[in-house]
Amino acid sequence: MSIFGSLFSSKSDKSSSENWNALESLDHWSQLVEQSFQNTVVVFKHSTRCFISRSALNNFQSSGLTAGTPQTFYLLDLLSYRSVSDAIAKDTLVHHQSPQIIVLKDGKAVYTASHDAISFDSVLEFL
Repeated sequence: MSIFGSLFSSKSDKSSSENWNALESLDHWSQLVEQSFQNTVVVFKHSTRCFISRSALNNFQSSGLTAGTPQTFYLLDLLSYRSVSDAIAKDTLVHHQSPQIIVLKDGKAVYTASHDAISFDSVLEFL
């Protein structure tokens, strides 16, 4: 089962996960930092065991993340890839929280939000 299989419980939720790219390694994180100089990168740090994180993720998705959205959205499973989360905090100077969204542009965090402050409309301003 993929990372997304453990994140979502219904078929409709599983189909919505297709709009996310998995962030699963330190090398991939380094590539995203470089990619952010060409286009905006959005990372959602998600704890798969946390109801609040699941709720924030579902709210974010339902408010705008749909098929056809630019492939700039990355989902990090914090429990499986804690070292990647630690690298993100170190490289962006953004204190770790969960759930958390970070918008990366030109190698820097230009927007971050956590918990109920996470909104698609706020992120949309940076895309």
